[in-house]
Amino acid sequence: MNGEHPEVCPSDESGEKNEIVGPTPILNYVNCNEDTTGEETANDFGNVVAEHGNGDDDASLQSDVAEILENLDSLGENKSDHACLQQKSHSSLKTLDLAEEIEKKQAFTAAQPMRLEGVSRGSTVLGYFDVNPNNAITRIISSQAFRHDHGSPHVVAVHINYIAVGMSKGSIVVVPSKYTAHQVDNMDAKMTSLGLQGDRSNVPVTSMCFNLHGDLLFAGYGDGHYTVWDVQKASALKVITEHRAPVVHMLYLGQDTQVTRQFNVKLLDETTSRVVCASPLLYGEGHGGTTMSSQISSAVSTSSISSMMGGMLDEGVVIFITHQSALVVAKLLKSELKVLEKWTVESAAIGLAWLGDQMLAILTVTGQLYLFAKDGNLIHQTSFSVDGFQGNDLIAYHMYFTNTFGHPEKAYHNSVAIRGATIYILGPEHLIISRLLSWKERIEVLRKAGDWMGALNMAMALYDGQLHGVIDLPKNLYDIQRSVMPYLVELLQLYVTEVFSYMSVSCYSQNINGDQFNEIKEQYTRVGGVAVEFCVHIRRTDILFDEILPKFEDAHHKDTFLELLEPYILKDMLGSLPPAIMQALVEHYSERGWLQRIEQCVLHMDILSLDFNQVVRLCREHSLHCALIYLFNKGLDDFTTPLEELLVVLRDSTRENATSLGAPNAWAVTRLPSNVAHANVLHLLELDTEATLEVLRCGFTEVEHSKPTLSSQESTNLNMDSAESQNLVQKVVEILSDILDASYFQVGSPICSDDVDMVEVWPSMKDVDHMYEFIAYCVTFEEANASRDILSQIFKYLTSEVNKLDTASENTIEILKRREKQLLSLLQVVPETRWDASYVLHLSEKAEFHQVCGYIHAIRHHYVAAMDSYMKTMHEPLYAFSFIHDMLSLLRNEELDAFESAVISRIPDLFKLSREGTYFLIVDHFSGKTQYILSELQSHPESLFLYLKTVIEVQTTGTLNISRLENLDVLDSPGASAQQQSNGVQAYLEAISCSLKLLSSNRVNVTDEMMELYFELLCRYDRGSVLKFLESSESYRVEHCLRLCQEYGIIDAASFLLERVGEVGSALLLILSNLSEKFVMLDAEIRNFSSNTVLDNLNAILKKKVVADILDIVHACIGLCQRNSPRLKPEESESLWFQLLDL
Repeated sequence: MNGEHPEVCPSDESGEKNEIVGPTPILNYVNCNEDTTGEETANDFGNVVAEHGNGDDDASLQSDVAEILENLDSLGENKSDHACLQQKSHSSLKTLDLAEEIEKKQAFTAAQPMRLEGVSRGSTVLGYFDVNPNNAITRIISSQAFRHDHGSPHVVAVHINYIAVGMSKGSIVVVPSKYTAHQVDNMDAKMTSLGLQGDRSNVPVTSMCFNLHGDLLFAGYGDGHYTVWDVQKASALKVITEHRAPVVHMLYLGQDTQVTRQFNVKLLDETTSRVVCASPLLYGEGHGGTTMSSQISSAVSTSSISSMMGGMLDEGVVIFITHQSALVVAKLLKSELKVLEKWTVESAAIGLAWLGDQMLAILTVTGQLYLFAKDGNLIHQTSFSVDGFQGNDLIAYHMYFTNTFGHPEKAYHNSVAIRGATIYILGPEHLIISRLLSWKERIEVLRKAGDWMGALNMAMALYDGQLHGVIDLPKNLYDIQRSVMPYLVELLQLYVTEVFSYMSVSCYSQNINGDQFNEIKEQYTRVGGVAVEFCVHIRRTDILFDEILPKFEDAHHKDTFLELLEPYILKDMLGSLPPAIMQALVEHYSERGWLQRIEQCVLHMDILSLDFNQVVRLCREHSLHCALIYLFNKGLDDFTTPLEELLVVLRDSTRENATSLGAPNAWAVTRLPSNVAHANVLHLLELDTEATLEVLRCGFTEVEHSKPTLSSQESTNLNMDSAESQNLVQKVVEILSDILDASYFQVGSPICSDDVDMVEVWPSMKDVDHMYEFIAYCVTFEEANASRDILSQIFKYLTSEVNKLDTASENTIEILKRREKQLLSLLQVVPETRWDASYVLHLSEKAEFHQVCGYIHAIRHHYVAAMDSYMKTMHEPLYAFSFIHDMLSLLRNEELDAFESAVISRIPDLFKLSREGTYFLIVDHFSGKTQYILSELQSHPESLFLYLKTVIEVQTTGTLNISRLENLDVLDSPGASAQQQSNGVQAYLEAISCSLKLLSSNRVNVTDEMMELYFELLCRYDRGSVLKFLESSESYRVEHCLRLCQEYGIIDAASFLLERVGEVGSALLLILSNLSEKFVMLDAEIRNFSSNTVLDNLNAILKKKVVADILDIVHACIGLCQRNSPRLKPEESESLWFQLLDL
């Protein structure tokens, strides 16, 4: 380091310097991701070194704004887009969906590209220290005459008022120096020399420290004695000679001289490595002279360290450095030293000390200065040099220690000292003063160097409490922000003033053409973006609108400024605007035709911060309907007023906009009562019938579905609300009924017309279907009544065929299931006198709604017919068995006898419906007729098989799996009657659950004849389960079963039985008998893929079932040979394997 002008090197995270361009550095932003070059710029701050930092990068707010601007740049706002999109999508989108798509497009549409950068949020790295070797002490100790008389400097000690340097010939130089945290050291040219007379006059000084007040200086010497000096009188108060080894470390801890003496003469040693320095963190200490130095060469245990440090502090952090470059963090807890963390630095450390109570400075032998946080994270690293000195010669050292070989070893004790935020490094002919820059100085360095973005970025990090290496600020974030706020405001004002000054000169010094005007506007956009983001970040929008905006107005770029606010509003970073700014923003966007964009801005505003009346007036004047709805809903909890206004707009709309706005058809208006309620509902229904009815459904049923436990008064209010809601539902149903009646009998209406290509006619068939479903839903919940004619229309709709063109979201089967549930729920609510049972039964039979047919037969007391209908619901057998269970419990006398006979006669079919349900039916209701039922099943072999399978399953496992019986399609079944039906099914399930617990005591006795009959039927109806049965059962005749397996061609089971009787060879041949046929099939598959590539052929063929069958056969053969080889003779085993290999 030399005495030239100080250096500033603002750099990015890579440490590369950023370019400061021409006379307008404020306008050329620093991009932290670009590599730039440039010369180092002079300033007034000493030698400031820019080095790599380790601070975390801030999250970029600019990226959030960019998300919006990408959409704004890529889209153009053209009125023809609305009509084009509508015309293209009208046939495939609902009206509301179409409007929503158009709104989304317009919300992100810009008339021109916008560009906004804001503050470049990177990690602007700056040197943390002002390093300067040019001072009075350097000039003194580098003098040849002084060195001749006093020798070379060995140790340094500092106090808030003094700096002392100990020399190799025994003298001590004390220079008065007042310390302040924000200024360079102010050293007095007058110095004081301290030295003993006599034999000890030339003994080198090896350690020093001041007391707290600075009037006493403790000095240790190479012969082991130490002296207490009176600094002001320049005289020795006391000389202590009890030590013999050099005193290389001294630390003043207070008035306890015994503790001080003990600490000074003891050694610190961590296990086997010699510790060269210890630095305690003493909370509340002043600017005393805590020094960085090494220890003497003897050692003590860790317990000794505990006893020594316990006198200093009870809860603190102690840092040790070994000469192997290892750093150890330890904490003293109740006189016990606990190691917390260990890490290493790049080269051997020679000293360390605390900067404040949050940072630790570490100096290495190579001239590297590290700055660590207390948690061990590296904050900063820098290196320094002095002309004529480098490497090991940069720092003063002594050679009192010897290594294990007996050779002298360099030791850097007491060569570094700290007071406040300044580090003093003693060299052979110099004293380097490295002062930690204050937060304001760091920002000023960047500002004066022209790096405005770096300065503003650092200011924002400071405001967030994320600036590292700061010791001159409060600890609390709120106090920090309050302390730095005036300077941050001043910094922004300076930035804007400088930019505008330059731009005013540029604008008036030349004739401006179109391109130059755009460039100037872009520059205003940039500076405005920086100002907006900075003010938003520090929460000082008053500065933005009161002081920054007037500058844009004076420069005739107020519109540019207003456009800058939009991205920050849409990202919820700017939630409120003054009334005048809000009005100007709305008017400007309205003039430019950006109504959708300003509407989006209003939707992101904080309503409490707005002038409500003003914003409502603006929204009404400019037809910002979405914003108007938002204001009334959120601001006043008023949902009626905006709806009324929208309906007025809808009714007053012109005919040419009828398609998009939903003006009602003339034929419907002329045939409906001309009252306000009908008109409003008509408008909404034609706008989107499905959406309107869905909203009404949710609103009307909310009270019914949520009735918590309330007090009597609350219950009364709720009942009133419920009654009012029911009246409204009835009114809506009546309106829909009028619409349906008017359209149903209208000649050429969509309901009567077969012209499927008819367009632009309301209500369409789909709209009518939605009305039918809404009325059915309301009637099912008993919230409204419908006329007999409307009910007939609903019945016809629910049982009609499904239009496959309208089933994109769900398949036909699911639609039919849902309709059947709706119809069944509706019939259970509506009195029988209001619908024709025969007519509905005919419709249901045609639509194959078997549950509905069963219900109608049941209410007509045709129980057998009802049972037959329920039995046809193959996918939900539970309803049939639940109905049979209920009837057998409810019927009496002749009806019961007739029904029982009908049930028994249908048991073969019931087994096919559900063998588990039928088994429980027999056990619960026909346990005395088991033999009769078994005999009747002889003529129905498949049903007999299912019965025997169930009996044997109960016999072997003691239970029965009823999961298939419990499986029901989960569909919405509205209404109280549906709940009753569900309760009946649930009661049946509970009944069979009770029967499950009694199965072990109600088992059917399984005879050998039944078992052999079951095996024969198993071979006939469930070939895949034969082998499993043989492997898990023992009660069968092998010869009988083998004959049946061979008769039915069940190869795996037959080979298993052959192996069991010892005919292994025959079993192997039987398994291999099917292999030839499989290879023929494989050959045919291969020929089918001959036109493709070889690799494609191979992959496709390997996925074929025939390949899997061949592999199964081969695996079965190998398993057979492996199982039987150990028990066969060697020649038999070889024959068996060769028999397999020959094939």
